[in-house]
Amino acid sequence: MKVLFVNNFRGRGGGEEFLRDLLPGLAAQGVSVGLICRPRTPLVEMFRDSAVDVYPIDRSGIRGLSSVLKTARVIRQGGYQIVDIQRGHDIIQSWLGALLSGRKPALLYTPQVPEFLRSRYLLRRMKKIVTISRHIRDRIISYAPALADRTSIIYYGIDLDRFKPGNVISGTGRKRFALAPEEPIIGTVGDLWKNQIEFLDALVLIRKEIPGARFALVAVDSGASYVETFKRRAAELGLTDAILWTGRLSKNDMS
Repeated sequence: MKVLFVNNFRGRGGGEEFLRDLLPGLAAQGVSVGLICRPRTPLVEMFRDSAVDVYPIDRSGIRGLSSVLKTARVIRQGGYQIVDIQRGHDIIQSWLGALLSGRKPALLYTPQVPEFLRSRYLLRRMKKIVTISRHIRDRIISYAPALADRTSIIYYGIDLDRFKPGNVISGTGRKRFALAPEEPIIGTVGDLWKNQIEFLDALVLIRKEIPGARFALVAVDSGASYVETFKRRAAELGLTDAILWTGRLSKNDMS
């Protein structure tokens, strides 16, 4: 089987971390894996010297006009049978490229956020839509009920063995923030538009029952608008000293 993934995100977020695990895993199972992404982005470096065939295709400026033709060439020459699209803004490039390739690959859309592409016409071009949560699936179906029979869920999983106390080097975070061994820590991973601010109200209640509980955020204290909103809300609730900013961490560091 040959599967081509299309992800033109400029940075490195949850979707890209998902690919970091998925693509080598598929290749290890004998699947021929390709990836179309923007040049000079984290994805290029992530899969350099790997079993994944990387096709850097620029979508910026005039050069971006040729991205559809280049995508068609990749599909045709690579003989890809499935094209997986992670982000809504990549659907047009992938769909037109598939049409022009002459190969008729199956188009798979795997949105990981509820802000999916709002075009019923383009969504109907997908053979299958696979979400990571019931919430996203329900949002898509409420927008386009006719897609219910082709929309499904594959939940993210966590390897719990990695987080068993005996398998984790303990004390690193506590030493960094000078926390006592018995001090409770609640952690979350992701940029601050993923409902962390709503959790602050729950943290107030938690700290009434578990005094001293701290909220560790694996996110960047970047000063962006949503970070400032988060900080203001934390201050309003008297939680400023309860927040721990770790910055971005690798999966190994998080475990």
